[in-house]
Amino acid sequence: MKTLFDTQEKSFKTAALSLYGKEETVSYLCRDLLWGQELYQELRFVLAVMGERRAILVSTDRNPTPSSGSTRSGSQPKQPFVH
Repeated sequence: MKTLFDTQEKSFKTAALSLYGKEETVSYLCRDLLWGQELYQELRFVLAVMGERRAILVSTDRNPTPSSGSTRSGSQPKQPFVH
């Protein structure tokens, strides 16, 4: 999964967000994949890059987008990601 940061770099989208009162730019790539052992379920993996930081987030909710509320400063995401 970590190799996608490099192999899919040109497929990443960008979004501006307010984080702790500061305007930031994040690049992200969403992939919906079957995951698990024996009992597979579809999960949304979001690879995110902000500056030098990289993160892989995962959610059972496959609808989150940068504008769905998960990027608002000072508030909790509607559907939290687990990483």
